[in-house]
Amino acid sequence: MTKFKQLLCDRDISEIIHSDCPSSTYDKCMSIYKNVFNETIALLKTRFNRKYMKREPWVSTGLLAFARNKAKLFKKNLSKPTDENIKCYKKLLEFIQ
Repeated sequence: MTKFKQLLCDRDISEIIHSDCPSSTYDKCMSIYKNVFNETIALLKTRFNRKYMKREPWVSTGLLAFARNKAKLFKKNLSKPTDENIKCYKKLLEFIQ
């Protein structure tokens, strides 16, 4: 941000100040801002994670949380098939139906 502010302050804006047309003034100002922004601030790259990001518009965050919980209980049921783990997983499956 410091570099962005510094480059923005260093730009020559004399033609913006002396312009009479608001439309061209706005265009020049936005052009300077966009150029400085693109020079200094890199685009963030995000990795897509199916467990936490929506794949379809109808998938809500609650549905994603439910799917994670179901997968966790299923894994727990397979690794340690105690009565309590089986009961929790079956209770969840009954809730779905």
